[in-house]
Amino acid sequence: LLYRFLVLPYRTLHHFYRFRPLASTVVREYIRGRGHPAWTSFFLPYRFIQDDHFGAKHFNFTVDDINYHILRIGCFPYI
Repeated sequence: LLYRFLVLPYRTLHHFYRFRPLASTVVREYIRGRGHPAWTSFFLPYRFIQDDHFGAKHFNFTVDDINYHILRIGCFPYI
C-alpha cells in the first residue's frame, strides 16, 4: 500500500530517478570489485540509486554463481 501510493508516484514523477543505477547493479559491481569477499559492510544513500529491492529486509543475491545473503538493517536515507 505504501509503495502504491507514495513510492510509485514519486518514482514516476521524478524524471531523474530513472537515470540512477539500480541498487542491485551497484552491489554486484562492489562485490566483484572487492574480489567476492566472504562478508562485507557498506551503505548506499537512496538519492544515488534506484531501490529495486524496496521492502525486502533480507534476501539472497547471486553474484557470479556465489550466493550472498543481504541484510538491510539501515534506516532512511541509507539502504
